[in-house]
Amino acid sequence: MPPHVGAKRADFQGPGAQSCIQNGAGAPNEYTTGVRHPLVLATASVVLAFVACRGAEDGPPADPGNVGTTSGGTSGASGTSGASGTSGASGTSGTSGTSGTSGTSGASGDSGTSGASGDSGTSGSTSGGLRTLGPIKNGKATFYVEADGTGHCSYDKLPASQYYTVAAMNTADYLASAVCGGCYRLVGELGELIVRVVDSCPTCAGDGSTIDLSPQGFERIAPKVKGIVPITLQAVTCEVTGNISYFFKDGSSQYWTAIQIRNHRVPIAKVEYKKGAAFVNMPRVDYNFFIDTNGVGLQPGGLTLRITSTDGQVLMDTIPAVLSNAAAPGAVQFK
Repeated sequence: MPPHVGAKRADFQGPGAQSCIQNGAGAPNEYTTGVRHPLVLATASVVLAFVACRGAEDGPPADPGNVGTTSGGTSGASGTSGASGTSGASGTSGTSGTSGTSGTSGASGDSGTSGASGDSGTSGSTSGGLRTLGPIKNGKATFYVEADGTGHCSYDKLPASQYYTVAAMNTADYLASAVCGGCYRLVGELGELIVRVVDSCPTCAGDGSTIDLSPQGFERIAPKVKGIVPITLQAVTCEVTGNISYFFKDGSSQYWTAIQIRNHRVPIAKVEYKKGAAFVNMPRVDYNFFIDTNGVGLQPGGLTLRITSTDGQVLMDTIPAVLSNAAAPGAVQFK
């Protein structure tokens, strides 16, 4: 911005104005005008000095090469038309047209928003690298003091430090033991918790609860004094280490065989054993064993099993022999 814009004219005594006044810039002389009468010369000097000094106040001084003739003074006035250089500001409005192009890139930002909606698809995974196996559902949770890992699923008692992981599922969702060993992610007012189903809950229907927890687990998601609280729950893969294992119920033999799959990452849908060239299905009972009441027979080359998970994965494994009240380690695991 020029230094005099907004200043009072009487206050502006810039170097250009002083130089103009002192040097008589633009004053004609007898050689440039051809007029030698003193009065005429004096009048012309005042007029041209006034024009030149006004130019010094309002903008850069005119080119001295154009000063000195009457026609040069006129072109000084056309220097005022240099204000039409303001039409260069119209070029600035052309820049506004460029900002219209920026608006186009704003549209591409919108497509970024649709990417954000893809984030809602993250409900397909949870913290800790667990994989979801079903939708998020609303439910209610309560607790029971006997929770120690044992129950309708026929698992062994857990160390006390793991009681918080224990859960018993309501009878309808227990599905005759199909959810045994499956894990659920629960979210309550105080946080979230991963639990494993080890039991059924016949009394849950009476109070409208969905899942029964240990006191240690319940207090991780809600104040224990509340007794029963709203939650969300979702089936997820279990955090396990090592391979699956096979527990043979006491009394198992080649004539009557009952097998339970343990330490599995995903719930078990079906167990079959190989007999000759075919696979024979072993029906499941509600206390979580797969049983062939006629037994698997002699298996001189080892007992080959085919295990299918609830999400469709299929594993093949062979164990040396049928056991009784003992577990055999496996060599495979679900993803």
